[in-house]
Amino acid sequence: FNALLATHKDNVELMTGKALLLQQRGQKLEALALVRKVLDMAPDETHAIIIEAKLLEEMGRSQEAFTRLQQMVDQNPSNRRLRLQYARLLTQSDMNKAREQFAILVAQSPGDGDMLLSLALVSKETGALDDAEHYFRQLLTMNQHVSEAHLYLGQLAEQRGDHDGAINEYADIPPGPDFFAALGRILELQLIAHNPEGARKHLHDLRERYPQHAVRLYLIEAELLMQLKDYQAGT
Repeated sequence: FNALLATHKDNVELMTGKALLLQQRGQKLEALALVRKVLDMAPDETHAIIIEAKLLEEMGRSQEAFTRLQQMVDQNPSNRRLRLQYARLLTQSDMNKAREQFAILVAQSPGDGDMLLSLALVSKETGALDDAEHYFRQLLTMNQHVSEAHLYLGQLAEQRGDHDGAINEYADIPPGPDFFAALGRILELQLIAHNPEGARKHLHDLRERYPQHAVRLYLIEAELLMQLKDYQAGT
């Protein structure tokens, strides 16, 4: 960067790149000074504004970062990158305001499943459970973040005391990062309902459907049988 900047002293892109490199090296004060020099030259440079906000946050100056991003979002309401950074910062201090920002982002890009998932999660966190359920089901309709949507819908059903509904949601999660966590919840709910045979049947059906996971599923069933044996011995 130094060699290039020697011949292109006022190149905003190069200066921003060097500021990012300084940030990654932990040279925060130098990075902040350089990125602010960029912003003196190009006040609406989105990448530079985001770097500045991240630096301020890393330096323990979160309120300054918050105020800066709020100001820039107000001045550039259609800039999604700035609004997203602002929304993420708000999740650390004011989830209701963060929810408002994610709702705007979803309205700006209704087909963006990542934004919709964020809005659903923030809604769940703030207790707007009906809205959260609506957004998770919308993700299923869009065929985006399907496993996560079923997982959180299962959790919402459990919160309502609807264990059968929760089991149905968890059972729709295919093999992947959430598969075995969901299976654990299914087995737990089956045991709570005093239905160990239902739990074993579910494991049998999964082995038939997903033979590549048969060994692990057999191990899970062995653990389940040990749990049942211990439970019966204690009653």
